[in-house]
Amino acid sequence: MKRAVSSALSILLAAFLSLLCGPIPQVAAAEPAPFPVRVDPRVEIVMTIFRLAGADEFNMENSVSPYSKAIDVYFASFKDHPAVKAVEKLRSEHSIGFNAVPDLAVRLKDYSSGDFLVPIDPLPVSMDKRWTPDAARSFAALVRDFARDTNYAAFLEQQRPFFEKSEAAFAALLAVHPFRQLIEDFFGEPIAEGSYAIPGLLAGGGNYGMSITFPDGRLVVTPIIGISNWKADSTPQFDDRDVDTVVHEFCHPFANPLVDLHAADLVPAAEMLHTRHAQSFAAQAYSTPKTVMYESLVRACVVQLMKHAAGPDRSLFQRKQEIGRSFWFTPALTAALDRYEASRDKYPTLRSFMPEIVAALKDAKAVLAAEEAKVPHVVSIQPADGSTDVPRDVEFIFVFDRTMDKTSRGLSFEGDVQFERIVGGSFSDNGKTYRTVLRLPSHQTIKARLNANGSGLAGVEGHALEPVEFMFSTAK
Repeated sequence: MKRAVSSALSILLAAFLSLLCGPIPQVAAAEPAPFPVRVDPRVEIVMTIFRLAGADEFNMENSVSPYSKAIDVYFASFKDHPAVKAVEKLRSEHSIGFNAVPDLAVRLKDYSSGDFLVPIDPLPVSMDKRWTPDAARSFAALVRDFARDTNYAAFLEQQRPFFEKSEAAFAALLAVHPFRQLIEDFFGEPIAEGSYAIPGLLAGGGNYGMSITFPDGRLVVTPIIGISNWKADSTPQFDDRDVDTVVHEFCHPFANPLVDLHAADLVPAAEMLHTRHAQSFAAQAYSTPKTVMYESLVRACVVQLMKHAAGPDRSLFQRKQEIGRSFWFTPALTAALDRYEASRDKYPTLRSFMPEIVAALKDAKAVLAAEEAKVPHVVSIQPADGSTDVPRDVEFIFVFDRTMDKTSRGLSFEGDVQFERIVGGSFSDNGKTYRTVLRLPSHQTIKARLNANGSGLAGVEGHALEPVEFMFSTAK
């Protein structure tokens, strides 16, 4: 009732002022400032050192560019530098790789001093636990020496035009989608000033949701999005296919601390999921239950946010993808997040809703059992395991116990098996039978696999078929 009275008084006051002073000019709402983008020399120098040491995650084929080639030439004579040599020990003794690498980089004060922005002893709660304070300090000093010994500043200046093109390409994507508003509205917390997005020029298909919490409580967000797509002129390319990745990495700085706060309740549930899908998570470089819990919450948040960023169909597609990647908590978590979004008057922040997230996974065994029941199984395979004298034009027929996602595929062969597609693969109308005809080499024993890497063929909700192997021999 008070709101109605207040609104009526406002209308009367506005009318009175209009008569007294003339029409009140309308002030256009300010456009939100573009989210800053910049290549970060701290990230680039650390990734460069790991690249020179042979780290696979910074030597991906899809990261090859004029920039990566310039690195290989400029630093060719520095592969025996102490900083590069130290990486071998960091990887063998501390398993430093992937996100642990930029996690140190964003905490450096700069690339040339060896100093940190915040104290690292004791190790910050949000810093990757593969680091120790001593290891971090020692490596930071070696990064400083590498910068000095290689005249890294001169290399940065040479690459300035490429940096500017990369920043412009990434900024164009961020200008189209209101990522800052999406994240702040969903989590109910602001992104601190000083935050910016980083194009990862050597990261390839790797993306990292980096951030740093300062002693005054400010959370500075610095998500790194790897560049794996390149235009014909070798300049970076970002498009709408990258939206979910950007949202994902923006979520980590907000979601991970919430998992930390409730780790005692959430990590035991994640241990069950991690055990069930150990092979799949290892292939995705998620080595600990806590990391799997970080990813589970983030991916559920992305499913929700994609509704706002790209619509319900894209959100549903995202949900199926996450389930197919073994994140089986997604249905339970997104159901909880639906309640969160419908009750924001009661839960102004996701932080305030976290007890409900914990409750959603309290009976993790039952949650996983419900998802297990949705996993498809093979009823029959043609050619059968152990078949011999199979005609070269091999008719593959796979029958499943339930309707499958008709867009999914998953047949592969061990080794370098050459084949010609005679009849393209397709599912039956009921989605339970898949058929294709391939011409294979004659007189050869062939090991075939379905879902060799744990993903591919999947049910309609995204649950992947467990890997299946079968062997047969073709006729002369």
